[in-house]
Amino acid sequence: WYFIAMFVWTFLVYAMGNFIPQYCVSGSSAGAIGGLFIHDLVGLFVTPLGWGMMYYFVPILLKKPIWSHGLSLVGFWGLAFFYPLQGIHHFLYTPIPMFLQYGAVMSTIAVELVVMTVVINFFGTLWGDGKAFWDNLPIRWFYTGMVLYFVTCAQCALQVTMTFQQLIHFTDWVVGHAHLVMFGVFSMWIFGVMTYL
Repeated sequence: WYFIAMFVWTFLVYAMGNFIPQYCVSGSSAGAIGGLFIHDLVGLFVTPLGWGMMYYFVPILLKKPIWSHGLSLVGFWGLAFFYPLQGIHHFLYTPIPMFLQYGAVMSTIAVELVVMTVVINFFGTLWGDGKAFWDNLPIRWFYTGMVLYFVTCAQCALQVTMTFQQLIHFTDWVVGHAHLVMFGVFSMWIFGVMTYL
């Protein structure tokens, strides 16, 4: 699911980010679309790739099925429905209309719940097999990435509150958040794949 969705979503995100601001909108609307484009490249290309690798390799490495198929469905469809709307949360307190900013905040909170289902599902899969975490190097890479993913999402949950946003508005906090996702989370998952192969 995740790998197929990644290709479909990437095509749609590319079209949105490269054609709509160029030919259809201008001003702060184009900025909003640009924010959605950048954020959705991470969320709808890299996240499905990472989660797909986890859903593929973790059962192989642990030699048991994923803990809950139902939670995996919640994770997939939650990512599909809520992630595309949250990119504007990096542009709170800007000229972008407030209803769009509030919508991005609500969508971000929904994604946090979706991420919790994915994290719970993977730690439920590891439950009772803690020895595998210490004995299996690829599992350590994958689960370190999952813990960092949770930390990143907790950081995101803080940064979308309007009160906290007043403190970090246009600071390097947002840049650090983006780098933690790419270098902390996804590099761990790639290392997991490389050490497995």
